[in-house]
Amino acid sequence: MTDVNVSSLNTWTWFLYTTAADATTPPVVRLQISPDDNNLNLWYTDTTTTISSGTTLIPLVSGNFLKYSRLYFTNDATAAVTLNTNVWFNGQG
Repeated sequence: MTDVNVSSLNTWTWFLYTTAADATTPPVVRLQISPDDNNLNLWYTDTTTTISSGTTLIPLVSGNFLKYSRLYFTNDATAAVTLNTNVWFNGQG
């Protein structure tokens, strides 16, 4: 997912609306923060949330401040998992 420069914002939140199929190994979303925007690949996982089956609403807010933020989706399963996701980023400065 594209990273966002959050340095000029006082508060910000990622919000996910997902529908996930049943899976033996459910997908995971990680809220990551970085001081460097990919140049040195310095992404720190601040929050990890397992996405449960069915419909899920997930707000993600960092407890730490760095200049950039992004979401990283992963799954440890060997088989594909169906995940339908709408993502919003809201911030106010």
